[in-house]
Amino acid sequence: MRDKSEWNQKFCIVTGAASGIGETTFRMLLDLGASVLGLDRNEPREILKNKKFKAQAHFRKCDLSDPDQILDVFEEFKDSELKALFNVAALPSNGLSISNLSVQEWDQILNVNLRAVFLTSKYSLPLFKNNNGGCIVNVSSVHAFASMRNHSAYAASKGGVNSLTAQLALELNPLNIRVVGVAPGSIKTPMTTKDFENDKLQLEKLGFPTDGLGIGHVGEPDEIAEVLLWSASSAASFVNGTVITADAGLLARLTFE
Repeated sequence: MRDKSEWNQKFCIVTGAASGIGETTFRMLLDLGASVLGLDRNEPREILKNKKFKAQAHFRKCDLSDPDQILDVFEEFKDSELKALFNVAALPSNGLSISNLSVQEWDQILNVNLRAVFLTSKYSLPLFKNNNGGCIVNVSSVHAFASMRNHSAYAASKGGVNSLTAQLALELNPLNIRVVGVAPGSIKTPMTTKDFENDKLQLEKLGFPTDGLGIGHVGEPDEIAEVLLWSASSAASFVNGTVITADAGLLARLTFE
């Protein structure tokens, strides 16, 4: 949703702002004139050093597995008028079977991918009230609907995001806050591949075409960021409590294995 009047001088928060879909969403909002607070363990250095965004781009280092750090950030910005919260941050699957997955590894993924969504949504309420409402957009995954072996914690966390999205929509409707989920397929981010050119063959073997055309092909971060911004915009005012799938048709395919 590239309508600058929708976002100009509006305040938004993006988690996972240092890479992938989060970084792209951060940059896209800044390009549209929004004032954006990015949260991540790592700095989005290219964005922060861009003089064009000096007055708009805000960043706080935040470990989203730590409830106290999340609370501190939202307390700092409690007087802001929040238009949209984009919960993008997530940890990837560690590829372990459930028999080899430790409690600590399970908790690490669930704490970032699900509990942090609960906490950011909870702590954002005073900021949304300052704005007389707004929208929360939660990034889910196709793994919430259909997964692969050895992704139990990740898939469970994203299934939880879907359920939490519906629940929050019910609870926050009286506050004029919409809540929408977006479930991407395979996207060219560090979570999917750190070296796309060298990983093409492996991605193809897993059933993710790299030609930009095939069913379930690997997409670009901006293709998902566009859906996130549209979901939070006034153009999507009738969309609430549901999860939008953006996966190049991946879930339409019966199986690949």
